Amino acid sequence: MRTPALTAQLTRLSYRIDLHLDPEAPVSADEVRRAIDTLRADHGIDYARGKKSKRLDLDHTLVGYELTAGERPDHLVLMLDTHADNEGSMRPEILLSAADVLLQGLTPGVDAPIVSTGMQDLVTICSYDVERQNQACEDDEGRLVSPIPVRTCGFAPHTR
Repeated sequence: MRTPALTAQLTRLSYRIDLHLDPEAPVSADEVRRAIDTLRADHGIDYARGKKSKRLDLDHTLVGYELTAGERPDHLVLMLDTHADNEGSMRPEILLSAADVLLQGLTPGVDAPIVSTGMQDLVTICSYDVERQNQACEDDEGRLVSPIPVRTCGFAPHTR
């Protein structure tokens, strides 16, 4: 009864993002990787949400990522390992929006504002699908553990 809400206990989230690129002029996985690495080197992304100015702190929220080729040349799969707590959590659409601006050769927030609208309207990425793959808690040593403990019922088989 007195344990924190489940959402307050979750500190690690992983996402699978399928990037569907323009088949006529697809950007390469290396270009997308460089864009994400550039954003990480800048430590964060300034964006607007409603009337508020916010900052997505990538040093805090983005634990790691993996980018692989998809089933077709115009398909990439981006896996994100993220941290979430009261200090902030990853907003994949903000990361994608800023990466899209870089892929256009522009500077996020300078040449093109980053605005949180839920599903972003991007230029170099025709569409994308975001799926949360996992959610976990971290124990005191930083190991990932299930937020819901597994318990056994302890029933003994019926014998005669």
